[in-house]
Amino acid sequence: MNDHRRQFFFWLGVFVLPLFWSWFTLSKKFARRERFVAFLWLAVFGIWLLHQRSALADQLETLSIVYPAILGWVTVALYVWLEWHSVKAGHRGF
Repeated sequence: MNDHRRQFFFWLGVFVLPLFWSWFTLSKKFARRERFVAFLWLAVFGIWLLHQRSALADQLETLSIVYPAILGWVTVALYVWLEWHSVKAGHRGF
């Protein structure tokens, strides 16, 4: 897989699920600046969640259904996009 494409999807993961993906930046293949950005976004995201705690608690039932559904559709869209680019590049699948 193309390195730029891999980086794009990795950073998309950091943006959408920072609590999970930012920890992957601790490997040696990421620069100190990239780790800083990932954990800074994790901190901003965490502070926002704490600040919005009461508003989110009121909508927890709705969020527990909608958030996974949105992530599922994003996953399907990214899979289709990757498959399309792989076929376009002459590869069968990725």
